[in-house]
Amino acid sequence: VNPQYTSQICNRCGYKDKNNRKTQSKFKCLRCHHEINADINASENIEQRGLESLGLGISLQDYKSESLSNSDSLEFAS
Repeated sequence: VNPQYTSQICNRCGYKDKNNRKTQSKFKCLRCHHEINADINASENIEQRGLESLGLGISLQDYKSESLSNSDSLEFAS
């Protein structure tokens, strides 16, 4: 798995910016404000890429689409 940019990409929303990496150990997404240890964030991105390469993961795009459709149906159900 290519680890390029995994330390700059938010593992929650997928936003990539070199300024997401505040320090060597701290990651804070400038878009969704997700905060996590930078190494854990990168390792979760690498894990996701590995799963996707094996056809076992769900892509971030699929996840966003699925979350949107689920939240829409929950909204209308109430």
